[in-house]
Amino acid sequence: IFFVKGFSLNPFEKESDGLGQMSKNIPSAEIFKWDNKNEIIQAIKARPEEQAIILVGHGMGGDTIVDVANELNSVEHGFRKVNLLVTMDSIGTDNDIIPPNVADNFNMISDQDSLINDGPNVARKRGMTYVTNELRPEGHNEMEGSPEVQFLVYEKINQALMQAVAKKDIAK
Repeated sequence: IFFVKGFSLNPFEKESDGLGQMSKNIPSAEIFKWDNKNEIIQAIKARPEEQAIILVGHGMGGDTIVDVANELNSVEHGFRKVNLLVTMDSIGTDNDIIPPNVADNFNMISDQDSLINDGPNVARKRGMTYVTNELRPEGHNEMEGSPEVQFLVYEKINQALMQAVAKKDIAK
C-alpha cells in the first residue's frame, strides 16, 4: 500500500499528518511525496507480481498515482495490475482518465474548492475498471485528515485486500 502526499505550502504540516498518519497504521504501508514517481514505481516493481497494489494520493499526489498507474500499464512494466487507486481531490493534468490496469478507482472531490480540484474520473475501459466519484464536503486541505474520509479509505483498502485474498490460489 503506497500513500502519496501532495504539494503543501503549509510550513506547519508534518509528514506524519493526514496520509502519513494513515500509513503508520497499516503494516508495510509506505509514504511518498508527489514528486517521487520513479521511486514509487521502483518500490512497486520490487514486489511480487501476485501482491496486491494499492495507491492512495491526495492533491498532486493523486495526480502522481494516476501517472504511476499509467506507466505500470506498459510492456516495460509488465502491465502491472493496480487493485485500488484512491484519488483525493487530485490536482494536475491528464489524471482524469483511469487506465485499464486499475481494477477500482475511488475518487473524492471537494465541493468547496472549484479552482483547486480536478473533476470526476473516467475509466478508459469501463468493463475493466470500476470508477466511483464522490463529492465531499471537506475542503482540499481538510480532506486527507478528515476522520470520515480516512474511514472510507480504510474500508476501500480492506475491500481490495479481501478481494485479492479471495482470488489467491491457496493450494499454491
